Amino acid sequence: MLHGNLNNLSKSWLLETICESSPALKLAFKEDKVISIDFSDITNGKGFQSFIYLATVSYKDIAGRPEQFQCVLKVPTRVFNDHGVEQTNPEEKTAEFFFELVNSLHDQECLVYKFLGPLAGVGFPIPKVYKTISRNQAAKLSSENKSPVIVMEFIKGKTASIFETFTEPQLLNMAQDLAVLHDEVGQRADKTWEEGFDTRFRFHPEAAKMLTNGLEFFKADVPDSASYIDTLKKIDLHWFIRYSMKTLPEKFNAQTLAHGDAWSNNVIFEETSDGSTGDKVAAYIDWQMSFWGSQLQDLCQFLVICTDAEIREVVWEKVLLEYYQKLADLHARRNINVPFTFDEAKEMFQVLQVFFGINIALYYQLNTAVYNAENTEEGRRNKTKLKKRALEAIKNATRLVETLGLDDVSDNAEAEVGK
Repeated sequence: MLHGNLNNLSKSWLLETICESSPALKLAFKEDKVISIDFSDITNGKGFQSFIYLATVSYKDIAGRPEQFQCVLKVPTRVFNDHGVEQTNPEEKTAEFFFELVNSLHDQECLVYKFLGPLAGVGFPIPKVYKTISRNQAAKLSSENKSPVIVMEFIKGKTASIFETFTEPQLLNMAQDLAVLHDEVGQRADKTWEEGFDTRFRFHPEAAKMLTNGLEFFKADVPDSASYIDTLKKIDLHWFIRYSMKTLPEKFNAQTLAHGDAWSNNVIFEETSDGSTGDKVAAYIDWQMSFWGSQLQDLCQFLVICTDAEIREVVWEKVLLEYYQKLADLHARRNINVPFTFDEAKEMFQVLQVFFGINIALYYQLNTAVYNAENTEEGRRNKTKLKKRALEAIKNATRLVETLGLDDVSDNAEAEVGK
């Protein structure tokens, strides 16, 4: 048996699973030429929902030469979320909602990877997935291999921190990637999967409470933000979440599979020859928050949550246009048009900038008060960076609220939520 959080998986099961994904390794396993299999914990900095392990299999090829094969194991956990709830002390009902969401994420990601699997060969960068075991499946397995897990390709590259900023070339490349994804998703003949991705948490009233808690935390921690926060809190957030991510995209026929958690930790960039972070994405990972929503959701999140204002304010329209033109080119090859105009794309994007201008306060709370130690010099520098980005995004959201008339929401807002 394996140690630590892998103790419900056997080495023999894991090796057999990995071997099925590599013909060379499968042959070596069959001929008893596997030398060793080792595991290293690479969880730190990789997210808050799972333990992540790198498995390295050493073997000899048919000529007797030493070779290695590496893959990643993702095992769901609640440890980090338990710590987060302890630090933020939400209302009991909000905590229950949060944990119900957390417990659903692994199974959701298993479903998404089964759907996305074919996209690995069409120019959209995602890791190959060798095996998925959902929580429900794991409960029915033998005692030897009873752990929910995702076994996937190891992608060599660089992951940025949320305290760093995306650059214009990176954003332009991501815009093109997302256009490729959305064009491919749109070609799926079977549309039954659209309802398969769980959205009940996304539009739940408790999700709005979590955003409100983030705003209140930011207001207390950054007093200069008080007037802006007060403006944003006038919005009916339960209504607005649905409006920005579902109602408006439905109106403009701009819905697709959204990643739903598009931030720095979930993007692996290519590594340059000198070891620095490149401009192209090697893989988009961690799809457990995916849902059927706005085509512009992920691109806007990258720009607001992960990009400093000095860059975002200058390039957002250029990045959006890059996405739109790439999507139009791909659609043209199939003799169809993009179903929404660029002006409609801008309207949806501006509404989403308000949403993520609100959402960034929650990111600030989680990444400073909960997961980042402020008693170090680096921690204090990181908090200052994120505080500045968040404040500028909140100011921008406030301006857009007034421009778009979101501070004067219709009396029918609650009725619209229930549609």
